[in-house]
Formats: sequence, structure tokens, C-alpha cells
Amino acid sequence: MSSLGAVSLLVWYGAARFERELTINIPSLAALSLAFAIPGVVLALAVGVLMSNSRPQVPPTKKLSLPMTAEEAQRDMRLSYFSGAPGMLASAVAWLVAGFVALGSSPSSAVLALFAGGMLIHPVGVLLCKAMGRSGKHSRSNPLGALAIENTGWLILCLPIVYAVAQYNILLFFPAMMFVIGGRYLTFQTLFGMRTYWVCGATLAFVSYVMAVSKSPPHVAAFVGSGIEAAFAATILFRARRTDAV
Repeated sequence: MSSLGAVSLLVWYGAARFERELTINIPSLAALSLAFAIPGVVLALAVGVLMSNSRPQVPPTKKLSLPMTAEEAQRDMRLSYFSGAPGMLASAVAWLVAGFVALGSSPSSAVLALFAGGMLIHPVGVLLCKAMGRSGKHSRSNPLGALAIENTGWLILCLPIVYAVAQYNILLFFPAMMFVIGGRYLTFQTLFGMRTYWVCGATLAFVSYVMAVSKSPPHVAAFVGSGIEAAFAATILFRARRTDAV
């Protein structure tokens, strides 16, 4: 946590130092991106609330004898963390907040908002898991627990790269973060056994390239990233209900 906070402040400092005045004024594009992001977040929240109220309580994952098979380990992860959807929803909210900060303040403030929100994604995701009737904690014997820690470490080690990109051009910060996060989601297919995460990661990577090439304003890139994550979170929640709530 302290390492992520230090790197976050470093990125914010670099962004503030190298920030350029944005003269692009495209209210229609901003409105379109908001129209995409906000309903997506609301939809995912509504799905989670409805499912937590209507679905039968999932019994605790029974203790499995060692060693776990890959399928057993992935199922334990899906049941414990609701297939990762609550964490993705928390991430979508962090991107949405950063988008509003970029729209109303400055790109450097939005960078700080995203990193501050990013540090809250895991604890908020765990709270959402528990609110939806899941444990928010995998079995100690689950070998995939190490992968969850490792891909978080990979994300933190990528932050200096994003910092360097922000020094070059602040407009590229959010596309670069979207690209890095998309790469991390690719590993979630192994973690949860869901190919949906391959599609999610590829989508974020492709859209980040489009945002970078088109030189989209920071708030637009943030809103689009939020909308994509919210849409996939809702999709994963529906699938988790159908396949694992037995």
C-alpha cells in the first residue's frame, strides 16, 4: 500500500509539472462519454443490489483436500470474489470520479484522484463481495492466491512507465493506464477461469490505442474506461449468477 501511494504521488507530481493547457473543447464527445459511463455504473450497481436481495445465499466453499485441481481453485476464486465483478465495479467508479475531476478541475488532479481511488479498489471490492453474500476471501490452500498477488505487483511495477508517459504528454496518461489495466485483466482468465476477461482486456487495450491516437481529453478517456469496466462488471455478475450460484 505504501509503495503504491509513493508511486501515485510521484506520478501526480510529474503530471502537474508537465501539464499543458488543454484547448480542445468537444462538449458533444464529453456528453457521449458520460452517457456511456454513468448508466453502465448504475446498471452494474443495480444488478449487484438485485442479486444480493433475490438470489439464494451461497453456502461457504467447502474445504477441499490438497492439492486443488485448477478447476477447483478457479471455482473457489469465483465463489469467494463473485468472479471479480465487485472489484471491477469499484474500479469503474474510481475512473468515473477521476473523469469528473478532470472535467471540473485539471488533468493532474484527475491523476491524483484515480490513484487515490485505485488504492481503495480492493477493500471496497471485498466489502461489495460480502454485501452480495460472498466471503471476499479465498481458501488458504488455493494456489491461485499467489497469482492474485503477483499480478497486483505487476501493475505497481508498470506505474513508473505510466509516469514516464505522463511526463511526455499528459493526454496519454489515461490511455496508458487503460492499456496497463487491460493487460492485467488478461491474467484474470487464469484466476477465475472466465474467457470474458480476455475480451475485457483486449477491449481496453484497443480502446486505449484509439484514445491515444485521437488525442482524447483526459475526462473523455476516463469516462470511456469507466463505462467499459462497468459494462463488463454487469456481464460477469449475470454470468456468475447463472454458473456458480448453485
